[in-house]
Amino acid sequence: MNKLSTTTLMGVSGESYKFDIYSSETMFRQGLGGVYLIAKRYKLEDGKFTLDPIYIGELADLSMLFGFHKKQSCFQKYGANCKCIYVCGDSGERKEIVEDLIEKHEPYCND
Repeated sequence: MNKLSTTTLMGVSGESYKFDIYSSETMFRQGLGGVYLIAKRYKLEDGKFTLDPIYIGELADLSMLFGFHKKQSCFQKYGANCKCIYVCGDSGERKEIVEDLIEKHEPYCND
């Protein structure tokens, strides 16, 4: 896994979560649970990179985050080119984090 960078996202609660950013082709090791962010990463005029959140979800096994996703056509529509992960083994905590981030960032493809 070649990490491109890191980013910190704040939830509506005020809690901050540090995500590692990877290319959209990255495969993760089996058994790694966490929150994931599908995003469009691009460079600003000042040379810094930014992210547009497209979808936020969670998985008990992030290795399943490769290949077809039920929101794949939406990802393509908004130019997804990276996936970001926040490692978290607790399913209840992952669900809370996802809700916290969705409420704050309103990703395009979360219903």
